[in-house]
Amino acid sequence: MSTRQPRTGRVSGHLKLIERKSGLIWYVKTRVPGRTPEQTTTFLAPAHVSGGKPLAGHLTRRQAQDALADILTEERHRSASVPTTTSVRRSPTLPPATCITSSTSAAASAPPSATTADR
Repeated sequence: MSTRQPRTGRVSGHLKLIERKSGLIWYVKTRVPGRTPEQTTTFLAPAHVSGGKPLAGHLTRRQAQDALADILTEERHRSASVPTTTSVRRSPTLPPATCITSSTSAAASAPPSATTADR
């Protein structure tokens, strides 16, 4: 069994223009190291490829590129805020945790002053 260490790398992505029955659609494919799943393809918006003003909700190539830049910037900020190490750090001021099993729970429940008073 192998343990995978989180890979470090840069956040990247690109646009995909896919033709569906409803028309051309912009998709964003992103790769974020350390995220599960690492690579994702996400619907962005319908594409506007003809001349003129785009319909509401449709994006031109330039608008889709701007949206991709915004998405990648957001992912970079997210990945920078997530710690890259998986080790657990303990505070040196906290005592170690104690585990009491059922066989020692009766002895542990007795008050310490009762045992010292009997002496």
